[in-house]
This record gives sequence, structure tokens and C-alpha cells, in this order.
Amino acid sequence: MARIKGIIIPTAWDESGNILSLAIATDDEKEYLIEGPQNHIKLLSLLRQEVIANGTVRLAAKNWIIQAKSIRKK
Repeated sequence: MARIKGIIIPTAWDESGNILSLAIATDDEKEYLIEGPQNHIKLLSLLRQEVIANGTVRLAAKNWIIQAKSIRKK
């Protein structure tokens, strides 16, 4: 299981400006798209805050993805 530290950022929006997907931006300038059972509303409350995420990391279509088991504020 991987442990990622970084800041939650938005990565995609709909036509109305609503956030569709989130990622964790790390100190080494990587972005990990967040995938998993997390409540999207809870993650939005952590937007632009430093977090620690635990889960499985993989590379798919040139994007790093974390299948997050847990995300908590640092």
C-alpha cells in the first residue's frame, strides 16, 4: 500500500464550473488522480489542504492514479 502526501486540487469541471474530479499534487510535482469510495463532498471540504492518502497507486494512460483506501488531513 502506498502513502501519498500532498494537496488536493481539482482536475476537471463541468460546463457549470462544478468540480468533477480531484487529484493530490505532491512536492515532487506529480499529480495522482483520486479514485475510490471517498465521499466527494468530504474531499471538496479538503480542497487546497494538505492530506495523507493511503491506497494502491498505478499508472494508466500516462496518469498516476491512487485507489484511495483513506484520505485524511495532515
